[in-house]
Amino acid sequence: MTQTASPNRPLLDAAHALSALDLTPHSAWELIGQLQSLASGMNAIATATEDYTGALSEDNLDARVTGCLPAATEGIFRASIALQEARITFETLYTAHLATAETGVRQPTPPGFFGQPGQTTAAVSAGRSTASGLPADFPTPQQVQAMTLKQLREVSRSIGLAPGNQNKADLISSLEAYRFSRSPAARHTASDGPAPVVRGQMSAKPLLANSWGHPESGSPVCFHEDGEIGQAIRAMGSDRHLSIDDEPLANVLGNIASGPISGSTSSQEALNQLKKLRDRLPEGTRARTAMDHCVSNLDAPDSAVPDVPAVTPEPLRQLVSDLHAIPCVRREPAREQERLQAILTDFEHGRTRSFRLISSVRNLTGFRHELEEGWFDIRRAVTKAVAALEEALEKNRRSLIAPDRNQT
Repeated sequence: MTQTASPNRPLLDAAHALSALDLTPHSAWELIGQLQSLASGMNAIATATEDYTGALSEDNLDARVTGCLPAATEGIFRASIALQEARITFETLYTAHLATAETGVRQPTPPGFFGQPGQTTAAVSAGRSTASGLPADFPTPQQVQAMTLKQLREVSRSIGLAPGNQNKADLISSLEAYRFSRSPAARHTASDGPAPVVRGQMSAKPLLANSWGHPESGSPVCFHEDGEIGQAIRAMGSDRHLSIDDEPLANVLGNIASGPISGSTSSQEALNQLKKLRDRLPEGTRARTAMDHCVSNLDAPDSAVPDVPAVTPEPLRQLVSDLHAIPCVRREPAREQERLQAILTDFEHGRTRSFRLISSVRNLTGFRHELEEGWFDIRRAVTKAVAALEEALEKNRRSLIAPDRNQT
């Protein structure tokens, strides 16, 4: 009896220790760590349960006993995924909604999103529309963040975008990409004419506020100031006011840094823009020195997309390609690329499948901080792949099992 019970002790001890803990978080970052730990622990339990079920099946145990175990395993995996999603969602929203709540800023109410009678005169509305290139009643970044899913869909339709089945985060990204595409910086980027040479003159225009963590500012610039671009702006001192097509250099850099976060540009496109901007700066200036250092730290040589096993599901083939297109992934392949290659090898040899496979892929977003240029691209690529895998699994429960292991 004692011998039979002893293998259960580690799991029971862990459960008792967890129930005895005071898990009340004392900070946002402590909550993020707790959610990640719970998700990882749940994933480990699900993995062990799946292995246990497989061992029982190999022992030819009566199917009436083993038949209910896959559903239990699936439930545990789904709990792990839910905890991981909670962590990702909270980490994403913390710098926006929670920061706003902590500063006591009142969020706008839905009726205030669009021009109501008496709020805006026709002249002011027309002026805003002409100057910004946006519809006069287009919501500010702060208003977009506070909208419901239904409101986001309505705004998307009003400007000719098809919302489809996009979630709230994707709709917000689409609206911010639309905003950026109408901005003077985007219109200049699209110009075919040669860019004027910077001669060292300063711009008289004010620097735009960075709305990262301060959505109430309504600024179109939104990026983490501790990233490489933010550090470069600080390092160049007064040179941040250098005139680039009449705009302060800091504003131009802020718009470039904001693109990959909103999804209007990719990290590779942003890096290409940084290189062109650097080459226009006068040699010997603090701005040129800071930009040389910034580009050097962000750059990554191009290379061939890694090969994948023949049995790799199509969403993961695409994920390998999408991740490889991100400079930071090519620069440090051990964080995501090599981990994904290991997942694909495990899938090929039957060591992972179905919900465990999806959970492993989802975890690829957890190896960098959001301050790093490229993190938002990684998250979008992984989210897209996970959604495709879940859809495939929903249609066919055996679709995420390597063919040579998928015996009917």
